[in-house]
Amino acid sequence: MRILFKLMLSVGMLFSIVALASEPLVITRQGTVDTPENTLLSIKKAVDSGANAIWLTLQLSKDNEIVLYRPADLQTLTNLKGPVAAYTVAQLQQADAGYWYGKPDYPLRGKNLYVPTLAEVLKRWPNTFFFLEINSPGTPPQLFSVLLEDVLEKSHSYNRVRVYANNALFLDALPDTIARFETEQATQTVLSDIIINHRCDVPSFAIEKWYILKYQRYIQNAPGVSPLAWGQEAMRCFRNNKLAKVILTGGDTETLYQIAQTLHADSVLVDFPLPATR
Repeated sequence: MRILFKLMLSVGMLFSIVALASEPLVITRQGTVDTPENTLLSIKKAVDSGANAIWLTLQLSKDNEIVLYRPADLQTLTNLKGPVAAYTVAQLQQADAGYWYGKPDYPLRGKNLYVPTLAEVLKRWPNTFFFLEINSPGTPPQLFSVLLEDVLEKSHSYNRVRVYANNALFLDALPDTIARFETEQATQTVLSDIIINHRCDVPSFAIEKWYILKYQRYIQNAPGVSPLAWGQEAMRCFRNNKLAKVILTGGDTETLYQIAQTLHADSVLVDFPLPATR
């Protein structure tokens, strides 16, 4: 199935994505399964496969350049060792980002896959929407915010990104010109109240707010553990505000997509888009 979609600019240059016929949009993390993640190759493959948007993970280099990389140690995916922050962009672009991919044969070693910068990705794909996850240990949130704003300004990309971070301090540091997700804690608090207390308390707001949470998560609730899931009750509550957008993640791609269709979720976040978009 091919997903048709249109892109609309909302107030303040914040980006809104609307799927036709209420089909969930497919957001892919690109890589992890089919190609080395956060590389130019994986982004190209995701775009070619029909992903509606692409999820990237960002860190800061030693010389304060925003680059694409997820794990804490470069040794996890490349031939370098240590944190991203210990290397300059020039050094990271000499790294082999395909070094550990595809064992036991490692077919992508020496294929010029490196750690790219956010700036070059935005330049190479000027019409692609990106969700940007900040995962940069040890970086001051305000510094990251200033640098990200500079990249988006120079590439004219404010209208095609939305930012996520597990650490709410990074989201709080962003200027109003940069669209961001609601914090995971805020999302989980609202969802818990809906499912456990059957109380709908999603606040009203004048601009789009995006929520992301695993389809099923377990939280500690005395005297035991209660299932926390996006059910019809929860989705109806969020849908009381037409500007609330919900992304589902967690679980295998086809099952998650079917759940998103049933619940009328706006998007699904998956590792590889083909099963959901065929």
